[in-house]
Amino acid sequence: EPQVYERYLLDNAAVIREHPGIALGGSTAEFMPRVGPEGFLHAPGESLPAKIVNKALTPVNAAYAKAQVMFEAGGTVARIELAKSMAPRWKAAGRDMSTLDDLINHMTGTISTRAMGISEFQQGVEATMFLFAPRYTRAAFALFGDLLSNDKMVAGEAAAHISRFLFGGSMMYSSLAHATGQKPIMDLSDPRAFTLQVG
Repeated sequence: EPQVYERYLLDNAAVIREHPGIALGGSTAEFMPRVGPEGFLHAPGESLPAKIVNKALTPVNAAYAKAQVMFEAGGTVARIELAKSMAPRWKAAGRDMSTLDDLINHMTGTISTRAMGISEFQQGVEATMFLFAPRYTRAAFALFGDLLSNDKMVAGEAAAHISRFLFGGSMMYSSLAHATGQKPIMDLSDPRAFTLQVG
């Protein structure tokens, strides 16, 4: 429920203030179009037919808005919880929280393209023509960049996150393969690696 999510944000307001660099829901929704004040589906104009259509679409818009909040909430909650769990180690080492915030964003698949100096026009072109989820793609590459960082804490956390991701993904794939009566193919030289036969 959106109210539960809002309450969670209020309960963790101190963490959010301490980590202004972590991306919150609403700033990273590139998988779902933004819902404007009129709703996702909206008939323009003030004519009677438009008002009737918009009245009929109200439940659809309400459901879409809730789905959008739920979609974004997962990433936001993950970033806040990572900040809460990782901050003590960073503080003990006397480290700047902005470095941790950037790492957390990379770990959860988001990055600020505005901070990178990428224009809104280029962002729009990328989103519609060239890349699916360009911020997510950039964040993944940035995480591998963190792995090669001279900063040992950043590189260590990036290595741990990537290894957990690879191990967890491999185990999930293996479980799905066995559950569907198939043999897992983990040989990366095989073009069928990490695939499942459907149908």
